[in-house]
Amino acid sequence: MEILTFIAAIISLFGGLVTKIARDREKRKEQPRTIEKQIEDLDSVSKSLENLKDFIEEQKNSLKDNERTIQELESEKEKLKPIVETQKATVEAILKAHSTSQKRARWFDYLMGFFIGVASSAIVSLVFYYFQNGK
Repeated sequence: MEILTFIAAIISLFGGLVTKIARDREKRKEQPRTIEKQIEDLDSVSKSLENLKDFIEEQKNSLKDNERTIQELESEKEKLKPIVETQKATVEAILKAHSTSQKRARWFDYLMGFFIGVASSAIVSLVFYYFQNGK
């Protein structure tokens, strides 16, 4: 993105210079130019070129900073990768243990439900038998 900005700035400055030169040529045709005016114009062009040079240096520095930041982030990524892998293995082990525990708990719940059902059925049968034989 910064490169596009850089290219756009160069094109703009170049377009400005071309426009200025074209206008200066038209003025030259209309009226004779003085040496002082030509010196002013050259100073103006020189100043524009200096500004362009400064802009180019800023863009170079910005690109170097971006490259340095990218390298630092990649270095940090490489440092963190083993830790993340270790944590991933730990999390997977915890999830596996939890799954095993859930399976055991599920079977315990099934068996408890079955035995409670059998016991309640037996109690109801005894109560029913008692009322039937007790009368």
